[in-house]
Amino acid sequence: ASKTLAELIEGNPLTLELAGGYIRWTGISLSRYLEAFRKRLGEIKGRTTPGCSEALVAVMEISMEQVRAVSQEGIDLLNLSAFLAPEDLPVDLLVKAAALLPESVDPGLLALDRRGLVRRDGDALSVHPLIQALAYSRLDDEKKKIWADETTRAVGAAFSSHLEDLSTWPECARLLPHALTSTEKVEELGIGSEPASLLLNQVGLYLHRRGDIEGARNVLERLIVLDGRFYGPSHSEVATDLNNLGSALRVLGDLAGAKRCFERALAIEEGQETPDRLKIAIRANNLGTVLRSLGDLAGALDQFERSLAIDRDAYGPNHFKTAIRLNNRGEVLQEMGDIEGARESYQRAYQIF
Repeated sequence: ASKTLAELIEGNPLTLELAGGYIRWTGISLSRYLEAFRKRLGEIKGRTTPGCSEALVAVMEISMEQVRAVSQEGIDLLNLSAFLAPEDLPVDLLVKAAALLPESVDPGLLALDRRGLVRRDGDALSVHPLIQALAYSRLDDEKKKIWADETTRAVGAAFSSHLEDLSTWPECARLLPHALTSTEKVEELGIGSEPASLLLNQVGLYLHRRGDIEGARNVLERLIVLDGRFYGPSHSEVATDLNNLGSALRVLGDLAGAKRCFERALAIEEGQETPDRLKIAIRANNLGTVLRSLGDLAGALDQFERSLAIDRDAYGPNHFKTAIRLNNRGEVLQEMGDIEGARESYQRAYQIF
């Protein structure tokens, strides 16, 4: 029976491991397992997941069926894993935030581990990508959307919103591959998602602050597409994304790209039913900064004057934000050769500070 089973499995290591785990834990005889395996092979003929052999699918379904009989938590954990990276699954962090998981997942982890469906090494938990793919394929479209939304929500809740606290960065680094994978699933499903949007925004900020500007750029480009799908291309959230992408492009030296982003962000803010003047001031100031770098000093001055007028009106003449705008105006006036105008702006900013 063992020889026949090995031949049917075609020596696939993962399939052998799963079959062995099941047989070892249940104590089922090899002949009885072989009989169940052949029956399952016949049932799944022609309906396997791409990249997965029929033997693997048959063995997986036998194991999953028994896990479901003893622990629904185990099935829920596998569903969750299908939307995460395969290594170092942060179950300890996610169980506190995942509404689709029970308070204790230990019975589910035990059931999966005993049947070889997950691998535990101390606190670290990993799942083979093919097992993740099979778990994902068993969900219908509606359940995929529910799990995608809930997984990004849980990862987002665990991903620190206090990025100025550097002690949170190691945890963010651990969650990073799971944040990227879970949001990619949302994109693959062609849906918009507020949790995915919030999570990608945090990831972009984290990467930017950590100095991975190229990584931040990639995340922000994805975020613009996602928010355009969820909120609409003319929503203020998309303007914020474009502004953040423009900042990343400016650091990377792509001034033309940064200019396009700031101009589009500014146009979106201006086109809102009730424009947010403070956001317009920020966008105008950022556009002025990149115009100055491009040598368009007159254009930069117009944008700095605009942001100065808005902030002075909103915060008052003696606020530090007004001083920042005055300082920016002074710099561009100095470059234009208006030394007296620059001196006046610098002096006023200095007095405020």
